[in-house]
Amino acid sequence: MKQIFFEINNRLKLIVLELQELTLFIGRVIRSLFRRPRYWKDLFDHMDILGVGSIVIVLIAGCCVGAIISMETLFQLRSYGAQSFLGRVTGDSIVRGAGPVFTAMIVSSRICPATAAELGSMQVSQQIDALVTMGIDPIRKLITPRIIASLFIYPALTCAHTVAALLSGGLVAELSGELTLMRFLRESLAEVSSGDLLWGLMKAVVFGLVVVTLACYSGIRVSGGAIGVRKGATRAAVNAILLILFFDFLVTSIGRSF
Repeated sequence: MKQIFFEINNRLKLIVLELQELTLFIGRVIRSLFRRPRYWKDLFDHMDILGVGSIVIVLIAGCCVGAIISMETLFQLRSYGAQSFLGRVTGDSIVRGAGPVFTAMIVSSRICPATAAELGSMQVSQQIDALVTMGIDPIRKLITPRIIASLFIYPALTCAHTVAALLSGGLVAELSGELTLMRFLRESLAEVSSGDLLWGLMKAVVFGLVVVTLACYSGIRVSGGAIGVRKGATRAAVNAILLILFFDFLVTSIGRSF
């Protein structure tokens, strides 16, 4: 029994220590956002890697998600004879729900392990220590550009994903013979207010900050050589998906309460 309590106590201490380190890391990142120098080239490079490198898979996933949502919703509405409401039902769920969440998951599955592995490799090979020796703040050089890039790219990718989802959903409605593509789009957009659009974009910003910050933190905390890099990349990818779902629940709960 004492051994069990001892193990629980150690686990709790490790969790508290990890939360403390994460809080200090976030504080350093926020402080670096308002300090010079600005690494503009690194910022644009990360915007290219994050945005241009992900646009194709985001569009493909958007087409698949929109078609699936429209198809499943149509099957349900047919049982009530309410097929004409297909556009109204799917528009809000795609813009506020599926768009930001699926975009964040898709991009995080590509970016999170890569970022954690890159920073982890630099950490174990002492490249980050070399930057400090040269008088360069590694937070400002390696992490701040990634986080700023996520503030712009995640909302942009979410918009692209949402457009692709609405078009593919309308195509399903057209092929099913229930609604024309233009009517589907018109009814879908009629049910979406400017507040819904802003809410979806805000969720995209939150997901981007969470995913990129977690990836950078997991990478910069790597130790133990190649095995540590592998563990850090895996941990970053898994935790990113869990945090996206958690923050989606949290943000949605707050949004629906007003």
